[in-house]
Amino acid sequence: MRESVAAFGSGLTIGANGRSVNTAPTRYNARRVSDRTGSAPPACHGTPEPAYHRAERPRTRALVRRGCTVTSRRVVPLLVVLVAGGGLLLAAACSRAPAVVLDGISAQVVAALEPGIAEPAPDLVITSIRDGAVVPADLAFPLVEWRSEREADAFLLRLRSGRTALDVVLRGKSWRPREGEFERFLERGEVVVTVYRLAAGHTDRSGRVRLAVARRRLGQRIAFRVVQPLFNPALPNELVVWGPAKRAPETVLRLEGTCVGCHAYAAGSVFLNLKRGGERRLAVVRRTGTSTRVVTRDLGQFSFLAPSPDGDHAVFVNAPAGDLVLHDTPVEPFDYPYRAGDIFVLDARTGRSAPLPGAADPEVVEDMPSFSPDGSRVVFSRYRFDATQGVNRVPSMELAEVPFNGGRGGDAKAVAGASGEGTWNYFARYTPDGKWISFCRGDASRGVYARLSSDICLVPAGGGEARRLRLNVEDAMDSWHSWSADSHWLAFSSNREGSGMTALYLAYVDDDGIDYPPVKLVGLDGMKVNTPQFVPAGLPLDGGADLAASVRGVFADQ
Repeated sequence: MRESVAAFGSGLTIGANGRSVNTAPTRYNARRVSDRTGSAPPACHGTPEPAYHRAERPRTRALVRRGCTVTSRRVVPLLVVLVAGGGLLLAAACSRAPAVVLDGISAQVVAALEPGIAEPAPDLVITSIRDGAVVPADLAFPLVEWRSEREADAFLLRLRSGRTALDVVLRGKSWRPREGEFERFLERGEVVVTVYRLAAGHTDRSGRVRLAVARRRLGQRIAFRVVQPLFNPALPNELVVWGPAKRAPETVLRLEGTCVGCHAYAAGSVFLNLKRGGERRLAVVRRTGTSTRVVTRDLGQFSFLAPSPDGDHAVFVNAPAGDLVLHDTPVEPFDYPYRAGDIFVLDARTGRSAPLPGAADPEVVEDMPSFSPDGSRVVFSRYRFDATQGVNRVPSMELAEVPFNGGRGGDAKAVAGASGEGTWNYFARYTPDGKWISFCRGDASRGVYARLSSDICLVPAGGGEARRLRLNVEDAMDSWHSWSADSHWLAFSSNREGSGMTALYLAYVDDDGIDYPPVKLVGLDGMKVNTPQFVPAGLPLDGGADLAASVRGVFADQ
């Protein structure tokens, strides 16, 4: 990729004509990002764009030719610097903030950009970051994407925070920083992002998006599945790991003919639900340093496996049964409501499994279990399958909790705020601090997989008033979610961009359960990202060759 460095002749401040912008209040206020430990990111202010910083002045021998660009508002002197290596350095007399020029864009196109007089354009929208979003202090490679309904000669991506500045000129609609480019903004604690568009000789811009940096680090990786838009377990699918300090995710497991379903991580172990043809196996992969050991369990047909925090037990749905109905659309590619299923306990040390009393009633379906952070309780969904209701065979779903008692179970009780007729509550997860239960709410009358729309909600552990989180988008599926170890970062999957493809997002949640707008971490053209799971910090997953080799041997007995 060819690149050069440039600076623009207008826009000493965020506003036109040398004026700074007065920031209007938004629904989210970065000043509110706080918790009881004082881990609050700095508030975002309307900050003037920086004057030229002498330390950033390019030092090179060059031949200088003077010229100018004429606008309807003013004449902007421009210095065109021809670098010995063949690249371009552009610097304007009135502003010399450096810019990186990508995609072989010419000096003439760069010079035509006039960010200082650009007006907002409704069709030019930053999509990967919402105004007021909060990112962890170790997010070195944020993703910036935008939507433009008009063709453009070039885009200018502008990042500003006090005297810290970065301009990037490119043709595409997506950007990630290179090594070391974004760390200086993380140190500032905030950044304002704007996209400018040059089309038909005219420059306009997106709305400005303010991004706050939390004092908290993420310090964990997120594993997720990459699957085909339409349901076909035999097609290639991948298990991929994203980390805040890596520019690109890493594929740790790629399978063809074998499908990796639910995946979970606890106490140095990886739990994988694998399917090939009509057979399923549970693979428990224990990794210590460079050593890998795989234990295979034949549990029959099962789904939604979740390990205990110590990794000694797992709960799963035993013998789920239902009618799979396929559709030719990526938004809702299939319906699969269970008509039967109970929750069993697996002793991961011995391989023995048995029903969990209180969550194995043959009169109802028990589904989607998850352990509390101390391992003392299990939350799950329960519902009745009504074959008389046509295609909408699940009239409602409620959350319930049951004591674990070392697998002996107990009396299950409905979770207040997440039960009741006419609602569907599913995919429940405890926060690691034990304060909250998050869950999905949407129309699951035809099953919980890949619904047209759903929301992530929060209810106090033990029950109470449930709240729809503000990170949700109307008429979109916000689903499949997981909590970081410190209970402040929520990873989830969403199809909010309208293509039917799901992508990975991350949102900050404070101690009071108040969430802030999310940022997009990973999205793939023509593929779906789902079932994100945080990976314990000490569990090695990098370099997945031995993991893939181990999994390929799971069905070797067939």
